[in-house]
Amino acid sequence: MAKTSVADWDTTAANNLDLNNISLAENIMRPPAVNNAFREMMAQIKAGVPYLSGTSFLIESTDAGATAGPTLDLYRNSATPAASDIIGKVIWNGEDSAGNAQEYASIETVIVDPVSTTEDGRLDFYVTKAGVRTKFASMTATVTAFTGAAGYTFDAAVRPSSNDGAALGVASTGGWSDLFFAAGAVINYDNGDVMLTHSSDRLTLSGGVFRAPGFSTDDVSINDDAVGSFGDLSPNGFGTLMVWATSGASAMDAFMVRIRTSAAPSISLITTFGLQTNLAVTTSNVTGTTGTDGKITISATNGSLKIENRSGSTLGVGLLMFRA
Repeated sequence: MAKTSVADWDTTAANNLDLNNISLAENIMRPPAVNNAFREMMAQIKAGVPYLSGTSFLIESTDAGATAGPTLDLYRNSATPAASDIIGKVIWNGEDSAGNAQEYASIETVIVDPVSTTEDGRLDFYVTKAGVRTKFASMTATVTAFTGAAGYTFDAAVRPSSNDGAALGVASTGGWSDLFFAAGAVINYDNGDVMLTHSSDRLTLSGGVFRAPGFSTDDVSINDDAVGSFGDLSPNGFGTLMVWATSGASAMDAFMVRIRTSAAPSISLITTFGLQTNLAVTTSNVTGTTGTDGKITISATNGSLKIENRSGSTLGVGLLMFRA
C-alpha cells in the first residue's frame, strides 16, 4: 500500500518502501544509505506518534516524574504585543445541513495588558447560537463573566470558598433583578440561628425577631424574678405594644398598651382580651424584684421597654410592636 500519509508509515523500517508512490526500493535512489535513512526516519516518526490518524491525535510522554509533560505551547512571537491582541484560538468546525463549513465552538486567548511584570490575560469561550458566534464565558484573574445565554443551570451547591467569603451581587452596580424560590424553600441565617421557611401561602420565621420600619415581632423567655429588655421604640420613641403569653403564666391573656419610651415616658393600658389579674404597668425602672410578687410588670422609661416577670415561673412572651 502506498505510504500517502504518516498514518500509512510502518514502525518496521524495511516495510517503508515508498513515499507517496516514490519508490524507496534498493538501487533506485543512490547511494543505498539514502534509502535506509528515509526508512529509518519513517519508522521513528511512526513510533513517536503512535495514534496519528484522521480522527485522533495523541501527544504522549512516558516521563514518570512530577514535571509537566507533554506540553502544547502556542507561542505568539510578536515584536509589538498590544492589549486586545487575540494570540491564539482553538476552533471546532463542522458542516451545516447545506454542506457549508461552520464553526460551532471556539476558545480564544486575549492580551489584556502586555506591560512587562504587570501582564494580564483573558480566556474567552464562544458557542454558535442561531448561526451567530456568541461569547458565553470570559475569564480573567479578577472576574469570570457569563453572558449570552438565556440561563445557566447547576446540579450541585454553589457556595463561597469559606464561610462569609463572598457576596451575592454588588451594591449599586451589580444587584440581582429577581430571586425565585421553590416550594418549601428555606433561608437559613448563621447555621440555623434564624430561619425563614416557606409552606403553602405562608412564610414562617423561627429562631429570631422580625423587624421592619414601624413594625417588629419578638418571642422571648423570661425567668422568674428577671427582666426582659427590648430597647426603645425607635425611631420616634412611642407606639403600640401587643403582648401575650406563649408559655407559663397561663392566666395572662393578651393585652395592648400605648407606650412612650422617649422623654417624658408614659404607658397606658388600651385593651385586654380577657381578665388581667396579674398585670401591672409603670414608668419606673424594673430590675426583677421591683414590682408586686405574682405579677407581670410592663415598664416604659426613657429609652427602654422592659417586662418584669414575678409570676412564679418562667414566662414565654410574644410581642407585636407597632411604632408610630
